[in-house]
Order: sequence, then C-alpha cells, then structure tokens
Amino acid sequence: MRKSFIAVLFLFIVLSVYAHPASKVNAEFNMETKKLTILFEHKVSDTSKHYISEVKVYRNKKEIMIQKIKGQETAVGGNLYYRIPDAKPGDKLNIYTVCNKFGKKSFELKL
Repeated sequence: MRKSFIAVLFLFIVLSVYAHPASKVNAEFNMETKKLTILFEHKVSDTSKHYISEVKVYRNKKEIMIQKIKGQETAVGGNLYYRIPDAKPGDKLNIYTVCNKFGKKSFELKL
C-alpha cells in the first residue's frame, strides 16, 4: 500500500513538472466592435505536443463558446479573437483555458 502511494505521488510530481495550466490569462473587450481578445501565457517546448487545447467563454454564467485547439501559436502562448455581438455593458465574461496535459486557468471580465 505504501509503495503504491509513493508511486502515485511520484507520478503526480513528474506530470506537474512537465504539464501545467496557462500561467496567465488576460482578456479585453471592445464595446464598439464587440470584439473579445484573449491573451494567454503558457510556456512550452513543443507547441504540437503541449498546448492550450480548449477555451470556453461564458456570458452571465451561460456558455456561449467552446473552441478546441490542436496546437499553440507560439512557445510562450497565444492570442484568440471572438466577436460577441449581443454583449452589453454590465455583462460578466468568464474565460477558461484548458491545457491538453494538465490544468485549467480562468479569467473574469466585467463589461
């Protein structure tokens, strides 16, 4: 039992060293153009094997967008752009990024 626990703990430590969520997620919204810009930092050595694989956007707690991604733009992160034509002042946007290996990171933006 103790050996199994140590093996699982070791595996978790190894995975957390090589896999991690985005270190930073930021977003801006332009009310005139209704354009959402998401910027994320996720430093990796191989953008085809370790990357942000999914982005979800919620407006006022309702899911409005899911994007699946097959690779990361650069080794340090990426930018994503969306139009949200029905966004209004006072809306709350919640953005979630998911690493294909391990971890999630979120950001909240009030319009």
